[in-house]
Amino acid sequence: MREITTANIGEFGWEERRAAVELMTALCDQGFPDDFEQTGVHLMFNRNSGAVFFANDEYQACMMCDSVLESYYTTPCGGHEGFEHEIREQFQGWGTSWDFEDVEYIHNLGIISDEEYDEWMEVA
Repeated sequence: MREITTANIGEFGWEERRAAVELMTALCDQGFPDDFEQTGVHLMFNRNSGAVFFANDEYQACMMCDSVLESYYTTPCGGHEGFEHEIREQFQGWGTSWDFEDVEYIHNLGIISDEEYDEWMEVA
């Protein structure tokens, strides 16, 4: 059975190689997002989603969001995924049903404010 993700550029299709070039160009122009650790960074391709992204030794990911290289988050318990604005929207839509660990995670990332965190704690 094949792995879902690969770092073997030989397994990237032409579209994925173009996406990798776009990522490398954005890296040269913008640098990595501030919260993205730069240890063991490599390009990855997810065969299921078609996404091409940077990953690192800390299991962080960053990819293109419009024309900006941004961190892509996955919460530890509920598996909510997305860029900062997408995680924020998900939390605002269903915040009361989130796991404590996920809310703490996005609070520590700065995606939600201290006030939002405190409000959530009161109703949870």
